[in-house]
Amino acid sequence: MTLMTLAGSSLADEPLPRWSLQLPADAPVQFIGVASLDEDGMAGTPMMYPAPNAGGLVVAILTHSLLVDSARRAQREKLLAAANAVVAPYRGVLDGFGHPELRQRVHRRASPMAADEGELVVESAPMFALTQDEKAIVLDNLITFRGTPAGPQGVYQGIVRVVSDPAKGTEPRSDWLAGGGERLKDECARLVAESIEMALLDARPAGVVAPAPPAQRTVRYDEGGTERMERAVIVRQHCGRLIIRNLRGHLMSVPAKSATASCPP
Repeated sequence: MTLMTLAGSSLADEPLPRWSLQLPADAPVQFIGVASLDEDGMAGTPMMYPAPNAGGLVVAILTHSLLVDSARRAQREKLLAAANAVVAPYRGVLDGFGHPELRQRVHRRASPMAADEGELVVESAPMFALTQDEKAIVLDNLITFRGTPAGPQGVYQGIVRVVSDPAKGTEPRSDWLAGGGERLKDECARLVAESIEMALLDARPAGVVAPAPPAQRTVRYDEGGTERMERAVIVRQHCGRLIIRNLRGHLMSVPAKSATASCPP
């Protein structure tokens, strides 16, 4: 499926159902550092297998495979721990940023679509990541709908990624943490609200299937100060951003590399 026409300050031309948001239990919002696991350094290393016979050769190969897997896991854990170090200066804010507060902020952002008791229940499991240059936040949101339009069984479920626009200032950390982390929290709420609206459009049962699927292409976009590439179908350009569907079928909203239509005030 592809998204319907996206226009105006909202992604949708037509009214969307009112919804209420359900987040995980009362716990701090999950926040990690963006990690590149392509740097584990384990690929392509040649290995000789000294063995007295064919049986010994098989054992040697299996033993080497287990050792390599263990080394890769250790290296990956080391890379993840190093990546998460970027979040350490934010812990004073993040440890007090719980899902109830995030829900309130998302509802304010999405008003009047969001309500305490909407016709649609949106179950959301958001994971936020901060880029290593601290210029952008990346949201991966697992979204499930229960009720109209998905039906009582919650037949719609999808993962939506939203990459924030890169920060323009020279001191992104100071900007994020100013006023007790107000901008950081507000941006998290904005990303969640956008991901839900994208999923709502994707879940519509009528008028969402294109007559001929558009061709896939390599999409380049900025993740903070780093250029990323994704093989995907471009669904829509909107307000300097691209809505795309990647090869795994997941929706993404990313900053466009070239200028697109300006946003309304």
